[in-house]
Amino acid sequence: MQGIIEFLELLNVNQIIPLGNLAMLASLVLFAAMVVMQSLCVHLLAILILKRLKVETNTPKSYFDLRLPAWAAVLAAVLMIMSKGVEYVPVDESAATVILALSITAMVIYLAYGISVAMCFMHVLGKQKYMVLLVLAVMIPLCYPFLIGLGFWDSFADIKTKLKRGEFNGPSGKL
Repeated sequence: MQGIIEFLELLNVNQIIPLGNLAMLASLVLFAAMVVMQSLCVHLLAILILKRLKVETNTPKSYFDLRLPAWAAVLAAVLMIMSKGVEYVPVDESAATVILALSITAMVIYLAYGISVAMCFMHVLGKQKYMVLLVLAVMIPLCYPFLIGLGFWDSFADIKTKLKRGEFNGPSGKL
């Protein structure tokens, strides 16, 4: 926690809420992200083992078929707007912490969704060999707004379904 607080002080973070609360929030978000990623890895490993053992399993969905429900997309957008509003509208510290936590969760959801959209674009363009660059882009925080924007755009415009059907520039699906 102390390391996170020192890092936030180094970044000169706008202190709407105390750095201790922000560090606790960051550690909770990191923990939740690790739990989700570990469960995803275990799930995919189990599918791989079952396929090698010739056990019949349900095929996992393609990343083209992953869809964020409309209510979740609207809720995430509202939470992100509310987190910016906390800077201008005076609210108590605990409400600001809760709003910030929910907003960070919404951004992580949009980030993951944006990664799936980028994967769909790479698949349609036939550039699957550049997926490694997408993994590297996820490690660079400057790419987060672009990926979050892609996720936000697709949650309301359903770009992945259009890519799957080939609705961009005719039936070939080429951009």
